[in-house]
Amino acid sequence: MTDRADTKRTMSSERLVNCAFLAAVALIVSYLESLICAAVPFAFLPGMKLGLANAVITYAFFSRSKTDAFLISAVRITLSALLFGSLISLAYSAAGGILAFCGLFVSLPLGKRISYIGAGVICAFLHSLGQIAVAFLYFGTASLYYLPFLVIFSAVFGAITGAILNFITTKYERIIQK
Repeated sequence: MTDRADTKRTMSSERLVNCAFLAAVALIVSYLESLICAAVPFAFLPGMKLGLANAVITYAFFSRSKTDAFLISAVRITLSALLFGSLISLAYSAAGGILAFCGLFVSLPLGKRISYIGAGVICAFLHSLGQIAVAFLYFGTASLYYLPFLVIFSAVFGAITGAILNFITTKYERIIQK
């Protein structure tokens, strides 16, 4: 016999495990991304990353809960900075992550009119704006010269991230349902 408290606890446990799994995937992707960027440096854009870990956050936002997506993002940003970065990388990632998360809310009312690709481009652009804001605080107006490159890079890799998410979402959903 199962009472309501056990059912609620089981649902909470399932949610926690799912969030932990998605946070771990995002962290692993973030680490692999840092290895890729170290091996193939974007010499003209120092500090750039592809943003592939954001696909996990976007997936969680649209298919799970907004709160879970925010927590997964916060865990990934914090652990990534602690394990692979520094305090300054935490500042850049947090500012970008917060604005990118706001971008998910901007794309939410557009619903089916935009795909993960559109959401990826919006979020990547806002992520870049957050990073530019932090760079502006540290380096002043010189950092604004970086903005045109970031806009182009954001459009390209935001679209790639969205396309990857479009591709893997159906496969991930099948795995979860089994």
